[in-house]
Amino acid sequence: MLFSSPLHSLEFRQIEEFCRTWPEGVRVEYKRELAARHIPKVVSSLANTVGGVWIIGVATNVDNCPVFPIRGFPRESGIEERITQACYQNLYPPLLPEIKIIDVPGAGGNVVALVQILESVEAPHAIENSTKVYIRTNSTTEIIQLAEMDRIEYLLTRRQEPEQNREKLIEDMRGRSCVGPPSIRIVVSPSYPWRSILGEDVLLARLNELSHPGTYVNLRHFIRLVRGGFMSEEVHPLVDQAAYHFEVNLHGIISCYVTLGMDGPRVFLDQIVSEIGRALNLARYLLKGTQANILVRVQLHGVKDSMIIASGWQGNLRSVEEVVQAEDNLILESLDNALLFPDHVAELVRQLMWSLNVSNREVITQATRAILTRHRLP
Repeated sequence: MLFSSPLHSLEFRQIEEFCRTWPEGVRVEYKRELAARHIPKVVSSLANTVGGVWIIGVATNVDNCPVFPIRGFPRESGIEERITQACYQNLYPPLLPEIKIIDVPGAGGNVVALVQILESVEAPHAIENSTKVYIRTNSTTEIIQLAEMDRIEYLLTRRQEPEQNREKLIEDMRGRSCVGPPSIRIVVSPSYPWRSILGEDVLLARLNELSHPGTYVNLRHFIRLVRGGFMSEEVHPLVDQAAYHFEVNLHGIISCYVTLGMDGPRVFLDQIVSEIGRALNLARYLLKGTQANILVRVQLHGVKDSMIIASGWQGNLRSVEEVVQAEDNLILESLDNALLFPDHVAELVRQLMWSLNVSNREVITQATRAILTRHRLP
């Protein structure tokens, strides 16, 4: 069944059989051609209801049934990218569906595009500058309709449970850490972790590949956790305080707590940037293949009366806050983009620097990029 089957081995005959069985409806959409204006509305309406499939290149009759033979639409470069980019830019929160392009036999090089959308725990997905939420109905005249307020409220309430679960899991991780202030605490998590997204064997294999001295990941210190996952911590026996604490669980939540190496009241920008870069690099590898929207949260603890120092400049004023925080939401796949990765780090650093009385965006961005390059990140 196309609603949940892996798409990598899909053949045209399976598309044809499906079209003979399923008319348009709550879970199925057909379009004769790919038009940018259709993408956000169709994808969001399926995700906001019960999920489904959208097959592009299939015409329909007045009864919303496919017309045979299926003729497809002309193949062109970047079909998957057009759909993905439209979902990333026009849906809030963003959503990345599975996409498969399949040749239509005897159609002069034409193709059909199958877009598979699962029911989303992150619903409601709004479009048009977050002003409209669409759902699907059984109506034969208007399958896609604007959601009424009670439906939107239901979807928002359903979203709260994974949010609460995320915060509880993060708090459990914090409670197991022996890293005290001054410290930098970085959490990378799926925005709505409602289920396990990593298999235990896969996670352990990836940790083994990353494990070597000088990183957070050092399997000599790993301890199996009751909730499912692994942690690594290096403790100084004389002071009973950890230099670092790394933890990852099967829900895909990663936490990195590291002691800040301060020089009196001075906090080094180099360490802040490099620790954020390493944490995002770890997330990029450990969570690969999950297609998650992720939350990144960075906190500096114990920095009251501190000032920032970097190569060639330093802040002039001291922080009045004990804890400084930055937060950003992004799509995991964007961390694989060498151009976007530094921008994500720079955005987090800019938020932190505001509380440390440094507000020149250009200076912060240039310094962030230079530090990432020096540390060969990503």
